[in-house]
Amino acid sequence: MTPRLSPAENRVTLRTQHAEVTLNPRLGGCVESFSIEGEPVLRPAPKDNGSVLTAACFPLVPIVNRIPSGHFIFDGRAIRLTPNEEGHPNFLHGHGWQAPWHTVEKTSAMARLRYDHEAAEWPWTYRAEQQITVTNDGCHFELSVQNQDRRVMPAGLGLHPYFSKTARTHLSFDADGYWATDEKLRPLKAVDGLFRKHWGKGDDLIDPKTIDTSFFGFKGQATITEPGKPTIHLTASSMCRNVHLYCPAGEDFFCVEPVTDRADPFSEDPLRIKQLMPGETHTIWMEISVAR
Repeated sequence: MTPRLSPAENRVTLRTQHAEVTLNPRLGGCVESFSIEGEPVLRPAPKDNGSVLTAACFPLVPIVNRIPSGHFIFDGRAIRLTPNEEGHPNFLHGHGWQAPWHTVEKTSAMARLRYDHEAAEWPWTYRAEQQITVTNDGCHFELSVQNQDRRVMPAGLGLHPYFSKTARTHLSFDADGYWATDEKLRPLKAVDGLFRKHWGKGDDLIDPKTIDTSFFGFKGQATITEPGKPTIHLTASSMCRNVHLYCPAGEDFFCVEPVTDRADPFSEDPLRIKQLMPGETHTIWMEISVAR
């Protein structure tokens, strides 16, 4: 039986005894806040939030990161997508983050959201769903996309959580290397080893230049520490073989984004983006927990 769609809601609140998550289905299916014992785990959105880019987390579907100029070739077809963020020449993050989602199921601690996309510039019809479940010490995110078209569809997935940053915040994660880019952030080649910091051992996030880099061979775990604060653990499914780190210089936040693909996935040779057969579903998950 198909769940009845609710009207696109402004806010949905999920609670347990110790934790609370606020969602805004209408605003890109985003998470606006996630706190434990009243303390923010993700960077909270402002009270009168009107932009998904100031939210706590949002979904990336059906592609991640950027497609330069929105142009790519797949299965012999030339696709042209209109750039979707003012001031950027590229197509960013897919469709889900800029579309209203609907709540199809809800309990006190879980919500399932849905977004249906009809073929247009992106010439495939698909359905995306998020299931977000809060526990006393964390939050579990599951994101899926189903190809509802008659043709094979490329599909990338990711999640875009925002964390608060101070001079004492440290981040650690393991990856095999990073993608060196040109001045337009287009990947040029895979480079083994470190990029700017000793992420494997844990390092601070202070840098005079913005870090906006994809790392390959992600091992599925990241840890955020700061003296006097609980440790935050991020764990992601094995399908998230990449992680994108966005740390803008001079800002008080950063993003650790578990993703299936690098930026500009259609120029990768061989092509590694998932190719979904009609009716096939692609799923990833992420869990953010706190050691109290």
